[in-house]
Amino acid sequence: MLVADPGVGKTALAVQMALQFSSGRRVLGFSTPRPMQCLYVAAEGSRPAWIARMGTAARKLGIDTEPLRAFVNPPDMESFQIGSPGLDQMIQNTAADLVFLDTLGYFANFNENDASEWKQRVMVPLRALVRKHGCSFVLVHHLNKD
Repeated sequence: MLVADPGVGKTALAVQMALQFSSGRRVLGFSTPRPMQCLYVAAEGSRPAWIARMGTAARKLGIDTEPLRAFVNPPDMESFQIGSPGLDQMIQNTAADLVFLDTLGYFANFNENDASEWKQRVMVPLRALVRKHGCSFVLVHHLNKD
């Protein structure tokens, strides 16, 4: 999980990680056993700006974007909530090994200060997806501005 204040580069880091994992390159000093099928679902920002950001990162890293499956601002975010059939189907359709959800607040409605809600609305459904699909998750989360 990547957690930090807004504007410090969480999405930039996550995009670079997704590109590196999808190409089988080292990530943060760790080797990857093989190129991984990555699914990146970005819920905020404009689609053209995000695609440009990903393209710039890929060019600078010398990585082809083709292996990375990216969905930016899906038209109906409720269909892609953690635990929803839409997210489950998207993971199945892409055969994702690694799923990036950016930004967590769009994928789950919960009180982040309530451990019980966190567990029921985020962890339990993610664990079910992990068991079903054998994938892993990277969650990008903004801290509140307060």
